Amino acid sequence: MSHAVYNGPPSVPDADVASFGAAGDGVTNDTAAFQAAIASGVGPILLASGKTYLTGPLTITGKVTFRALLSGPVGVLHDWPIIKLRAGSTDHHFTVSGTASRLVLDHVLLDGDKANQSFSSHGILCTSAGATYSDSAVLQSSIIRNYKGDGIRLERNRNNLWVINRSYILDNDGHGIFIDRALDARIYQSDVGGSGLANIRFGGASGELSENGKVALCDIYNAGTVNVQIDGFCRSVFLTGNDYLGAQQHGISVAVTALTASSVNIVGGRFINNGRAANNTYSDVFAARAGISMIGTSHMSADAANKVKYLVETTADVPNGSPVNVPGAIYTAADFVTAVTNSNDKTNWFGPARIFLARGHYLRFTQAAV
Repeated sequence: MSHAVYNGPPSVPDADVASFGAAGDGVTNDTAAFQAAIASGVGPILLASGKTYLTGPLTITGKVTFRALLSGPVGVLHDWPIIKLRAGSTDHHFTVSGTASRLVLDHVLLDGDKANQSFSSHGILCTSAGATYSDSAVLQSSIIRNYKGDGIRLERNRNNLWVINRSYILDNDGHGIFIDRALDARIYQSDVGGSGLANIRFGGASGELSENGKVALCDIYNAGTVNVQIDGFCRSVFLTGNDYLGAQQHGISVAVTALTASSVNIVGGRFINNGRAANNTYSDVFAARAGISMIGTSHMSADAANKVKYLVETTADVPNGSPVNVPGAIYTAADFVTAVTNSNDKTNWFGPARIFLARGHYLRFTQAAV
């Protein structure tokens, strides 16, 4: 008696992009070869180590994976293949659109060559026409750098597979990552830094919330504005174990249009040397019309000439029933110009909080009637 064995659907063979005519010499225009590889429906499109592929804007309308064919250890960055945007391009580098489209980058470096662009190109734009669409992107140990626009922009995405893991989003003139009216974005163990605007931004609109976003174990640093910005219609954002360093303005800014109580949760992590643009102006965490929860954070400044104003700053319109909870914070009183928190909030301090006073400094709390 014979038995049929089901081994799953047939696998789709991979192919080196060179088989479609790509030169990878950093001079030849490889756009047509890449678009042919994308249209072919092959499995992972392989990119040779050490190659630089020069392309114009590319469109993804199916499921496409670009994977490095590395000759050495995966941690050797100079061995990773580069896909570089051609000078003078007039669109975004990768546009992912259409139902169930997906772009996966695995040990690939995208370079926007912003010095030679006039159009504000994003590195990756995932864009949907409405809630029925579900395009997505997955970055695994990849780099997105030097774009004149945003490094990555997730726009009107309603699915739950949008993941950045162990990647670097660096030195883009717009936002590093902009999650615009999107669900379930995940950013893990990555560096996001040097953006002209916010390094990471969550933004939503009426009827199209940004919600269930998670950022964990990331280094988020040197933003031109704030390191993490949460605004518009947002809900249920979780920030866990991140470092927020060297922002020109606030470390985190929450200024939302509609937000349920305790919808922004900041667990652990360090705030170091934020508010660099102006001493005694910006705070580690700023909240307007928002309830937030902070657990076990630490706060410090690099030197006396560069102090944030408050650990937590809130406006008078923080809603009733949506307090700012700050248990177990660690801070040095000398790091704050006026006081640990401002007087317009409904802040609950419970802990124990661990307070370290520099010699010759003292701690002062202020609380207005509410």
